[in-house]
Amino acid sequence: HPPWLPTRQWTGAQADLQMAKSVTPVAHRVGVSLSPWVVLRGVLTCSSWHEFTVHLRDVYGDVMKIELWPVLPPIYLMMGKAANRGVFSEFDSSLGQILQELINVLPVSARIPKEEDVQLQKRVATLFQSGTVVDELLPSFRMSAKSLGEKWMCPQDPCRPLMVFFELSEYVLRADLKLLYGQTFSDRYYDLILPRFTQWVKNIANGQLIGFFDDLGGCLRQEIADRQAHPDLYEDDRSVMQVYLASGALDRHAVDDVVGLLSMTLMAAVFNTQISLAWILVHLYSDAELLRRARSEIASCRNADAYVELAGLSFLNSCIDESVRLHTMLPGNTVIRRALRNVDFDGVHIPRGSILWLYPNAVHQDANYFEQPSTFCPMRFLKSGELERMSTEFELVTFGYGAKRCIGEKMARAMIIAFLVEVLPALDADVPTPLPADDNLFDLIPASKLELRNVKRTSPNDSSDSEITATLATSSVKPTPRQGKS
Repeated sequence: HPPWLPTRQWTGAQADLQMAKSVTPVAHRVGVSLSPWVVLRGVLTCSSWHEFTVHLRDVYGDVMKIELWPVLPPIYLMMGKAANRGVFSEFDSSLGQILQELINVLPVSARIPKEEDVQLQKRVATLFQSGTVVDELLPSFRMSAKSLGEKWMCPQDPCRPLMVFFELSEYVLRADLKLLYGQTFSDRYYDLILPRFTQWVKNIANGQLIGFFDDLGGCLRQEIADRQAHPDLYEDDRSVMQVYLASGALDRHAVDDVVGLLSMTLMAAVFNTQISLAWILVHLYSDAELLRRARSEIASCRNADAYVELAGLSFLNSCIDESVRLHTMLPGNTVIRRALRNVDFDGVHIPRGSILWLYPNAVHQDANYFEQPSTFCPMRFLKSGELERMSTEFELVTFGYGAKRCIGEKMARAMIIAFLVEVLPALDADVPTPLPADDNLFDLIPASKLELRNVKRTSPNDSSDSEITATLATSSVKPTPRQGKS
C-alpha cells in the first residue's frame, strides 16, 4: 500500500477488483468499462505492458470498454483466440481499416487521406506479392547485405559495440527505397536520406517523433515532378511510386496526400523488418546451436536469388515468425479496426463506429499455447503442419490473417533471409547478456539497445556445420510452406 494513496481509495480498488472477478460473470456483462482503480492497481503491481494486459484480462475477460469520449469513440480492447478469430475472420466484413486516420494524429509532417484507396492498395499488393518482382530485387538485396557485412568486419573502432538495430538502417532503407520509389530515386537520394533517417530512428527510440518527413517529402515531390515530365524514362520501373502514378493516384488525390501515403509506406515497411532482423541476429549469435542450424540450412540453399528457394528454408522462416511473435508491435500489440456495423462479441454489444483494439500478444505470449513463451524457439514451428494449424486456429497471427493479411510479408521475408544468407556464414559475433528486456509495448526501444561485439570473419575450420547438415538431412521434419510463398 503506497503511503501517498489514501486507504479508503485502495480499499475501493480492491473491492472493484473483487466485484469484477466474482460478482459479475464475464458472459453476462455488456460493455463493462475499465475502472480507474483496476488500472491503477495494474500500473502499481505490473512490471511490463504484457503483464498489465494479463491483469486486465483476469478482471474483465476477453473484452473491455475504454471511454475516451469526446476525444475518441468507444474503444473495445479484445484479447484471446476467440478475439483473434472474430477480428481477423468472423467480423472482418463488418470492420474497416482505421490506421490511416490514426497516423494523421501523430506529430509527423506527413498527412494521408482518411479513406483507404482500395483499388490503389490492391495494385500495390499485386506488386509486393509478385514472385517475379521479388526475384528481380533479391540480387540487389544480397549485394547490399554483403557490403554491410564487410563494413561490420572492418569497424572504425573495434572496441565499440555494434548497435545492430541502427546499423541495419543502411541495409533496410536502401532495399525499401528501391522497392517503394524506384532505382533512380534510390541512386539519387539515398546518401542524402540515410543520415537523416538514422537520426530520426534514434529520435523515435528516445521518444521523439519529429524530423525526417519534411526532407523525405521534398525528395518525393521532386521525383514525382520528374516522372510526370519524363514518363517515358520510367515505363519499365517496378516500384510503388510508379504504381501510384500509373494508376492515376494524382487524379484522385492531391500531391501532398500521395507524398504522405508514400512516406507512411516507408515507415510501415522499414520498422517491422528492421526490428525483426535485429532480434534474429542477436538471438542466433546468442545460441551456438541455433547459429549452426541456420548456417547449415543456408549451405543447403541451391539458389538464393530465387524466392521459391528462400521460402523453403523452414528454419530461417521460423526464425522470422518467432521474432515477430516475440518482438514486434504490429500486429503483436496493436490491430485497430472500426466497426462499420454493429457486432456482438462475448456477450458485449459493440455499436457501429466503435474502435476495436485487438491485442494478439495475449495469445502469442500465453504459455497455454506456447511453451516458455518468452523464449526464442523457432523449432516450435518445425513440426509438420504445426504452423498451418496454429494459423488456422488463430494462435499465431504474426502477419495477420485473411483479406487484411500483411501485403508485404513476402517482400519482408525475402529481405530478411537475403541478409541472413549473406551475413551469417561470413561473420562471427558475441552478444552481451542479458538481452534488453522487451516489455511488449513499444518494440523499437528494446531493439535500439541490441548489440553485437567482437564481430569478425568466420573461421574456415568450423567443422560442426557438417554434423548439423547430416542431422538435417536425416530429419523427418519437412519444410512447412509459408503464406508468402506463392
